[in-house]
Amino acid sequence: MFDDYKGAEIYAHLMDLKVRFIFKNNLNPKVPKEMDVVRKVGWFSFSEIIWHRVWKNCYYYKCFAANGFKQFKLRILNEINFYRMLHNSKPVRVHQASTKRAETYLEIILKTEGKHLDRRLLQNFKSSPYYFAPLIVKNWYDENKLYNFKTKVAIAGTEHFTAMVWKAVKHIGIAIKEINDRIYMVVVYEPIPNGVKLFFSNVQKRRNTTFS
Repeated sequence: MFDDYKGAEIYAHLMDLKVRFIFKNNLNPKVPKEMDVVRKVGWFSFSEIIWHRVWKNCYYYKCFAANGFKQFKLRILNEINFYRMLHNSKPVRVHQASTKRAETYLEIILKTEGKHLDRRLLQNFKSSPYYFAPLIVKNWYDENKLYNFKTKVAIAGTEHFTAMVWKAVKHIGIAIKEINDRIYMVVVYEPIPNGVKLFFSNVQKRRNTTFS
């Protein structure tokens, strides 16, 4: 499993941190620096403000992983809808058929060797160490920095952002799996976003917003 003793030692240390991190009884646990997602997020940019509002006191594993990652999925949905609202798109709902599709895609991704995998399944797939998993949607949204809102076509490196705020999307499915302390996630958007030459009408600029 490990190439050398050092690798095993590092893994054991992280597992010890995870155990202590999970079973803290207080609502605001002291987070080990190696796993402190809050240290990765500032307080002043638009996506940072949204992230703190959505994740609040549930950015740590014990909270978001409970009951089959119920809180994680809920906050992913809320974060997506927060961004959609501010880009003049209607909120989406979780749809059972979309969820089944997301679960199927995730199983295929995890079981299929990379060279044989349909790359289209990876469009809204992400894996992350469990302690940084709450950053996935924020990082996708931050692709907007590369986007040109006057375009009618796709811009490489912004596809997660455009899918998230795409006006025509009505519902989504979210699939989550944890393997070896990594979180694997697929989000399915329906109707399918990022249609050719439909970007200008479906991806709008963020409206000016003042946060109190």
